[in-house]
Amino acid sequence: MIMKQYDKFRAVFKPKRIDDLNPDCKQHIGKPYEWQASWIIESGQYEGQWACMNNEPGLIGWAPECDLMRI
Repeated sequence: MIMKQYDKFRAVFKPKRIDDLNPDCKQHIGKPYEWQASWIIESGQYEGQWACMNNEPGLIGWAPECDLMRI
């Protein structure tokens, strides 16, 4: 599926790596949330992927598209 900016979707947070993960995020692994495509990552290991924002109550952050499994 081709994603566009501001597209919303539900996905489970399944990070490929956890060694650089914020410790507060570890409790959210394997849980479903609503996400929104926000911007294209311009550099680093996730270059070219969508950065997806999560605005669930009590949880505000972003994840690269590859760390999300759509449901």
